[in-house]
Amino acid sequence: MDRAGKVLPLTDLLIAVCALRAGAAVLTSHRHFETVPRLRLASW
Repeated sequence: MDRAGKVLPLTDLLIAVCALRAGAAVLTSHRHFETVPRLRLASW
């Protein structure tokens, strides 16, 4: 993602990695999570 110019805060990357490994969706209103491949998102 960094090489593609998509930089996320470290804490958000950790959240994304944990969700991917657990097979969980991330409940968020932050649009930058959409740039993480294969990450499922839930909105509120």
